[in-house]
Amino acid sequence: MIRHCLKMIWAERKSNTWILVELIVVFSILWFCSGFLYVRTKQLLEPVGVDIKHTYTLRFNYGKNVNEEEYPEDYDFPQDGITILERLKQYLAIESACFSHDRSTPYSGSLTTSSVEKDSVHYSYEDRPVDPGYFDVFKVKFQAGKPFDQNPVNSNNQVVASPQEDNTFYKNQDITTLKEIIKRELEPGYNPKNREEWEKAPKVDVIWKVTGVVNKIKRSEFEPYRRVLFFPMKRNDFNPQNTEFCIRVKPEADKQFIETFRKEMGERLKVGPFELTSITPISERRTDFLQQEQGKIDTILVVVSFLLINVFLGILGTFRFRTNARLGEIGLRCALGSSKKKIRQLLLGETFLMLLLASIPATIIALNIELSGILSKLGVSILEGVQLDIFDKQNDSVASMSPVQLCLINYFITFITMLIIVWLGTWYPAKKASDVQPAEALHYE
Repeated sequence: MIRHCLKMIWAERKSNTWILVELIVVFSILWFCSGFLYVRTKQLLEPVGVDIKHTYTLRFNYGKNVNEEEYPEDYDFPQDGITILERLKQYLAIESACFSHDRSTPYSGSLTTSSVEKDSVHYSYEDRPVDPGYFDVFKVKFQAGKPFDQNPVNSNNQVVASPQEDNTFYKNQDITTLKEIIKRELEPGYNPKNREEWEKAPKVDVIWKVTGVVNKIKRSEFEPYRRVLFFPMKRNDFNPQNTEFCIRVKPEADKQFIETFRKEMGERLKVGPFELTSITPISERRTDFLQQEQGKIDTILVVVSFLLINVFLGILGTFRFRTNARLGEIGLRCALGSSKKKIRQLLLGETFLMLLLASIPATIIALNIELSGILSKLGVSILEGVQLDIFDKQNDSVASMSPVQLCLINYFITFITMLIIVWLGTWYPAKKASDVQPAEALHYE
């Protein structure tokens, strides 16, 4: 049957050429769109590594009527921050609370990277200063070990590590056996004002002990996993400009929590010159953080919907016209003993083969456009940030996906989507043609 369908396509090659061109163009565009949607959907389903349900960020700043200059130079501002944190932990509706640098809080817009050394090789990582309670607030799961010590004296040069997409911190080394890292730091007494001065300043190698290893963490659903190092926030790191208080609220108390909390704790949280200025659900920060990427997804969905509707209508009209033009041939086949089912299979098989033939050059065109880098500039490339990750819920692990695997999956998604639309557009004309009586069909001929 396949051989016969190929002969039919060749016999009608003049009219089929335009259909093939249409299928090639649509298949190429849909290849980009379906690939983008597949990658984003898969990323959306991957674990971010933190649990933000019932969590909030609190920001404190100097009160409206406070003059900072009235406080002596040796005033202990960090102690006020510690007092605020203790009062937050005492509030019955709060399950856990912690300090966090604003770049360490989930869905933060800021990011700081640095590097560590192993066997003379530098590995980049994301730097996140946090309080030990951070891991309880965001329910970060440990693969091995534990958080750094609560006591600032004992936690000196302690760190918690999170791996990259290959599930290792250092390549070819099991992350659960990771004991220490070497971090290059400035020699005491140097305070560079810019990046150039920092690079020229003398440095020393400091050994940091890895107390624990946590699961992989992403800044957001649509970003890749990166190596992350959680450093203990020092007492003097407290600064209202870049320090956030993160809290996890008990689920049963998370109804109108903000209003109740402000009413009951507003005055108690006025410590020294500081007062509560904002309290924001991290779910809202997540919505704002993902807004730009969500806009791209919505745009692609509109393009895909428009394409599929037009392809359906175009295929429906084209094949209805072609089928009506071939009523004589169909009537002759019926008169020679072909059943209605065989007629429909023949017409649908011809369409399937045309789509298969069109998909080959379409994929080649799409891959060349993808590799040219045009799509990267538009922010819709599917090969950016490979390796992509596949989360295995049973083994609680992540496996890597190669670009070849991704392109193959994308091809099959595009092909099946096009096949469904083309089949729907061909089925009705094929059914109408197979229902025509042979005598009537031959009369048209």
